[in-house]
Amino acid sequence: MNRWLLRHHPLLRPMYVKWLMMAVATATMWLGAVILRLTREDAGLASWPLLASIWIVPAVYLAFGGANQRVRSFPLTLPLPVGRLWRTHLLAVLLTSGGVMLASLGILHLALRGVADNATRSVELIESTAGLMPAVWLHALAWWLLLLAVLTSHRPQLAELPRDRRWLLRTTLSVAGCLAGLLWLAPLGGPALALVVLAAATGLLVHTWRRLPPSLALAPRDRTAAATRSSLAPATARPPRWRRRPLWLTVLMTTSKHPVPYVIGLPFAVLMGLAISSGGSLIADGVNTGNLFVSIVAYGIFAMVAAPLVRLSIFDHLPLSRGRLLASVLGPTVLLVLVGFLAGEALAPNRDNDREAPLEFSSDPEHYGVRLGMAHRPVAWGEAPARMGPDGELEVPPVAWSPFGGLGPTIYRPFSTPAGSSLDACARQLERASAHVFDRAIPARDFRERYLTVDEQGLVVLREDGMDLLADYPDRQPRAFPGLPPLNLTISLVLFFVAYSVYITRFRPGRGDGQRKASFVTTLVLLMSLYLLPFLLDMSGHGDAGVVVTLAHALSAWLVATLPGGAASLWLLTAATLVAGWLLILHGFRRAEWPPVREDDAVFDVLG
Repeated sequence: MNRWLLRHHPLLRPMYVKWLMMAVATATMWLGAVILRLTREDAGLASWPLLASIWIVPAVYLAFGGANQRVRSFPLTLPLPVGRLWRTHLLAVLLTSGGVMLASLGILHLALRGVADNATRSVELIESTAGLMPAVWLHALAWWLLLLAVLTSHRPQLAELPRDRRWLLRTTLSVAGCLAGLLWLAPLGGPALALVVLAAATGLLVHTWRRLPPSLALAPRDRTAAATRSSLAPATARPPRWRRRPLWLTVLMTTSKHPVPYVIGLPFAVLMGLAISSGGSLIADGVNTGNLFVSIVAYGIFAMVAAPLVRLSIFDHLPLSRGRLLASVLGPTVLLVLVGFLAGEALAPNRDNDREAPLEFSSDPEHYGVRLGMAHRPVAWGEAPARMGPDGELEVPPVAWSPFGGLGPTIYRPFSTPAGSSLDACARQLERASAHVFDRAIPARDFRERYLTVDEQGLVVLREDGMDLLADYPDRQPRAFPGLPPLNLTISLVLFFVAYSVYITRFRPGRGDGQRKASFVTTLVLLMSLYLLPFLLDMSGHGDAGVVVTLAHALSAWLVATLPGGAASLWLLTAATLVAGWLLILHGFRRAEWPPVREDDAVFDVLG
């Protein structure tokens, strides 16, 4: 009987699989930023904001994913004690939303451990950060249990809480309050504070248990009276236009089996647009790493706009053009991504000036000499070019990354200063590197007199004051990359349009549900694999996640220098991609035939 009750609980339905995928996507998206920051020198990790960004997905699922329906109507007709029904409800919540929480945190924890075992840079920092994860786990679970206790303590005598405005306001405030407590109190205390939160959650759950009545009610007492009054009310005229629901909202609310979580998830589209804009540099300590997120943004857009297609047959009998229907499905998500992207471009501080030091001199034996920021490392589209040295000999610069042996892109070090180089040689190389990074070179004399010295072993090192060229030379600006934001947006749009147009072809006569489901899952797997590829190479030691950042900056600079019109041509290319992608999808959309809506959809039917 207990197993039967658990299997038929409202929470154990296909929806939790979607939220599990969202949690995995959120964890892996932020994992890229974590690895990129941790594998850089002198970089840290803001653990608690990162935790909050991962905690919010299972918290929203717990609040709006259906936990308000505690017991279905049929089990209430059985001779079962209320305590057993409530135990089943709590166990279902732990298995579903708790599973979402453990999946997201588990991915991040295991990945950080993998980086600590395989990373070649900043290993101590990575290991110390990975060591924080048990504390992160403890605080996340404590505040999640407190949210569970708060939500279940409201009107425990009801088998289902009505989803009215009061419920929506109360639930939203509960999530916001626990999130604020997590951000404000968790960094201040250690495990003792988490134990206090756990004790408060346990006490509230015990208090709720003691308040359980002998039997549960299906609806509040005032609900029947309100329904009776509304049924006796006279019919009114058509409401004014400003009170009518717009078509796009009607389509989204009708095609989504669970509208409230979908609408709440729309702001995540703004964050996706922000991630690939110049504003995304705030994630990685001032480095524009939007190119690392282009495939995960395409993944997010596809996941949000592909699921409604299986329920579009509801609108086939209405006088709606396919173009208008497609705009209602795609428009909100794509427009919110563009809004986030444009907001990031407008609000990002120093949008063309990375806060990462573009030029440094490292005294670390493993990384000794002149070091350039990821955005400024030289790239050759072939073999690294040789240079005539001061002594008249041809110098071949050392290669940092060349997977195809000179047949593809090559990242090289033309400003190499191996251990044992003289003070004058290091100063000359720094002067050449400054000419490459800044709009004007910094004289070698300044490097020799202000920043460099020789230690007791005769090795050239930095002086105690260090070297901060951005602060010491405010009249010199690092090289800008105005073509990078439109390039990132164009790649994201191309990936999404191709994936979506291929998926729409599965809605044709003769194409079964199996082909459609396989196409949906395969598309998500491919987009996620593209996102994870540079980080997996970094973790395995066969590459560097920063290589993708370097190549993207170099490609954008080459396109700006090659195309007539420079960055303006790239923005025009982005606009042309948006129009061409719309026409491509519209062509397939007009030929599609939507399957009949089934209320008993299986797991992958809900997923797409």
